[in-house]
Amino acid sequence: MKELFHTIDPETSREAIEGHRKRKRNLDTVYDAVRAMPGLTANEYAVPLPMEYMEVRRRLSDLKNKGKVRQGERRRCTVRGSNMVTWHEA
Repeated sequence: MKELFHTIDPETSREAIEGHRKRKRNLDTVYDAVRAMPGLTANEYAVPLPMEYMEVRRRLSDLKNKGKVRQGERRRCTVRGSNMVTWHEA
């Protein structure tokens, strides 16, 4: 894979690229989870996924903005115990 930075670039450039790659991997992971298990809340998706609730929430928001997922009905979350929206493929 072609690197997106030069060997003379500062370490921060490499870190930024890795951050973008991680975000893309997490986006794909969350999207795959919504497709495989529609109708869960963000907290419920975070349980089986290797990421924290806030990361799942952010990626769901990104996916919603891209038109790939949509919010569904509100229901009591089995993890948090409060009413939260569910998520479905768009």
